[in-house]
Amino acid sequence: MKLRPFSTWRQENKELLVFLAIAFALPFLWFLVPAIFSLTGNSLHSLSSFSLFNVLCPAAGAMVVSLVYRAEDPLLPRTFFRRFLGLTAIVGLWALCGLFLPEHFLSTVTPLLYFAVSLATIVFYLDEPSDLRAAYGLTGRQWTLSGVLLLLFLALLVVRAVANNLITGTPQAAFTAVSFSSLFLLLPSFFLQFSSFFGEEYGWRTYLQPALQTKSGPIRGVLLFGVLWALWHLPSSLSFDHDSLTQIGPSFLLSCLNCIAFGTFLAFIYLKTHNIWLAILIHFCNNNLPLMLPQADTWIQATASTLIQLAIFLPFLFSNVFRRAPSP
Repeated sequence: MKLRPFSTWRQENKELLVFLAIAFALPFLWFLVPAIFSLTGNSLHSLSSFSLFNVLCPAAGAMVVSLVYRAEDPLLPRTFFRRFLGLTAIVGLWALCGLFLPEHFLSTVTPLLYFAVSLATIVFYLDEPSDLRAAYGLTGRQWTLSGVLLLLFLALLVVRAVANNLITGTPQAAFTAVSFSSLFLLLPSFFLQFSSFFGEEYGWRTYLQPALQTKSGPIRGVLLFGVLWALWHLPSSLSFDHDSLTQIGPSFLLSCLNCIAFGTFLAFIYLKTHNIWLAILIHFCNNNLPLMLPQADTWIQATASTLIQLAIFLPFLFSNVFRRAPSP
């Protein structure tokens, strides 16, 4: 069946506003609660549940837009969308309740929540008919090309690791810092964290990216997405203490540049393959192989690391896929 991603529909302003309200405004409002809770003198426990709610919201926004504005489409995967929205609501309520629960209880239950949400998402996904999944960009495509692009990304990760470690003066650390035994934990870790990366990538790749490219052009749309992505990360990156708040300006600038760089590569691989699973896998690898990179101890190192990221990923903007709008 022909793939019908969100980019095949006309992007109405009201639809985009609904998506932005759920994917951006709702997480911001949710993070205001622990911020106010902290400012009133209460001690904050783990914010992991708030972070999980945050990453589920982009996919939830895309699904709400579909359920509201594509309600008559016979290929709409209603059951999966509604079940995922139910999971998102449960996580949001749990995050609020967690502010009043003992820390030792949260530290035990929160990892189980991550696993339960990921497992439920996979079960609900597999329970949906394959033709409905395919119609809304939920299936993989072009696996040979996708495999090549995944290997390309892993090679770029090594290049990025070596370049970063050269800056620190210890290039061998790029490889000695890796615990090879921990690499075997990547597969179970992927299933544990699956819902997080699905939540982001399904919302970003199948809705927001094509919407911004349609409205602003293929290249400007991707650059604008990078800025919005950095803004979306802002609530979860704050720890609500004085030092965190005073450094918000420089941190946000570096975050913008990093999101523009990595967002460019994710846009590139999705436009080449329309394979949402490739975007999910690459996002997962980027976030779960941090030991291959040195930790930036100073602003100079952080800035240099950001410039390396830009040098590696920004050239993909010259690809032919950014010379045309998303295909109808």
